[in-house]
Order: sequence, then C-alpha cells, then structure tokens
Amino acid sequence: AGAQSYPDKPVRMVVPFPAGGPLDVVARLFSTKLTEKFGQTFLVENRPGAGGSIGMDAVAKSAPDGYTVLWSIDSMLTVNPILYRDFGDPLERLRPVVGLAESVGTLAVHPSLEVQTSEEFVKLSKSRDLSYGSAGAGSPGHRAMEFYKLLTGARLTHVPYKGNAPAVRSLLAGQTHAFITPIAGVLSHVRAGRLKPLMVTSPKRSPALPDVPTMVELGYPKFKIVAWYSVLVPAGTPRPIADSLQREIVRIIQQPEIRAGMAKYSLDPVWADARTVVERAKEERALWNEVIEKTGMKIE
Repeated sequence: AGAQSYPDKPVRMVVPFPAGGPLDVVARLFSTKLTEKFGQTFLVENRPGAGGSIGMDAVAKSAPDGYTVLWSIDSMLTVNPILYRDFGDPLERLRPVVGLAESVGTLAVHPSLEVQTSEEFVKLSKSRDLSYGSAGAGSPGHRAMEFYKLLTGARLTHVPYKGNAPAVRSLLAGQTHAFITPIAGVLSHVRAGRLKPLMVTSPKRSPALPDVPTMVELGYPKFKIVAWYSVLVPAGTPRPIADSLQREIVRIIQQPEIRAGMAKYSLDPVWADARTVVERAKEERALWNEVIEKTGMKIE
C-alpha cells in the first residue's frame, strides 16, 4: 500500500503520558479532525513512563508504515537522551513530521507560604524546609525547578508524582509548596486564589498571566523555558506518508475551533517543519546537558 491509499486502516497515536494532560488533550483534538479527514480512526493510546521514553520506544520499534504516530513534548527529544540513555537517540530512531504547539509554564506556590515574589520565595526556602512537586523525575517541571535552584540558590526538596494532575493536587492540598507547570493546568486555581504564580518561564510575559514577571525581568536572562510539542513517526517511514500527515496537521492547526481548544490550555499553535524540530532539539539538548551536569540531576 503506497502513500496514495494511506491510511487504509486505523492509526495509533501514542501519547507517552497519562490521559488528561495538555499533550493528551491536544492529541485528542487532532485525532477527531484526522479521523474526519482520512475516514479512518486515529486512536489515542496512552503509554506513560520514563519521562515519555516508554511510549517513544514503542513507536520507534513499530513498523515504519505511518500507522503508529508519536505525540511528543520537547524533553523527550532534548533531555531524555541524556537521562535515559538506554533508549538511544530519538532523533535517530524517529522521523519528525511537524512541530505544532508551544506552552509556557509558571512557578505556582501554595498561598499559605505568604510570599509575593520569587525573591521572597527563594529567601524563605533558605530558612524553612520547602518541597516542590513534579510530574516525575526528569519531567519538565523537575528540570525547570532544578535550573531555577541553580540560578537563584533556592533550597527545595523534590517530590516526584506520576503525572501533572497528582502533582497539582498535592500542591493544592499543601502537601508540597511549589510546582513549575504549564499555566493551563493551574490557571483556574490561580484565578480562584488557591495558588499564587510568582514567575512565568517564557522570555516574554504570558497573555494568560499578564501581571506575572518573567525570570528574564527578574535578572536571570538564561532562564527561558518554553515547552513545545511535535509529532514523529518511526525512522524508516516513507516520506510521502510523513508529508501527508504534516499537510493535514498544519491544515488542522489553522482551524478556529482547534486554536480555541488549544488556547483553553494556554497553548500557542506554532507550526514548525521537520528540520526546525531537529535543530531546536539539538540546540536545547546542549543547554540541558549543561544544567544536568551542574545540578547532578538524577532520574531515580
């Protein structure tokens, strides 16, 4: 079966994180549209574990025929090759199809801390035992917070959870004190006063939290972290099939209801071609390599 008849059976869309997270939600928005367009079911399958490497590995080992597609976050291409060396280099095992969205994070703290700024939070961390949650060892929130600690000198103990949702729940319950997480996952809690944002991770302020400063503004020009999502297929997948998927995904990104659905999760639709995905991944991998070396960050 050539690219002309693709797809002539259901396509598995592997999301290597638990259901309900931002990547999962976006994949489901697209699966509906891809199913409508191609007349074959695009089925989301959650395969969490090892910071996304379990799902990545499953896709890399699949037949390179376009019927298994990986939905990825940047860390799977930038950090995982450093932390999870057993899984090899995803850029060699997979073929990028398209980059499709960016997401900004925020440092949210429990209001009981009574700090108003990042500086006050850092100061408090030196006199009290404070902890921070993450979606797991090696996850974006874990890395971002270790980078934050490296730059600011904050003293915080890491408490890993299995996914963003339980980490947010622990923060709301006051079991942990802080979390660097996508704005979308905590925006309703911030608006309700249940959490307090101290900074955003992007180089520019976020329209979702316009009053919250960036780390760049706070005097840390190196701290610029934007999560980005991409779609990949196994390395040997024929180019016409990858191109066909890319064309459709780019077309779908431009649809108003998809953009609205993404905006609900504070995601910016940002289209990038396969080459840009590879270049960006390599550039950011170099930065994280340095951060991981300096912090001695481990995945255990």
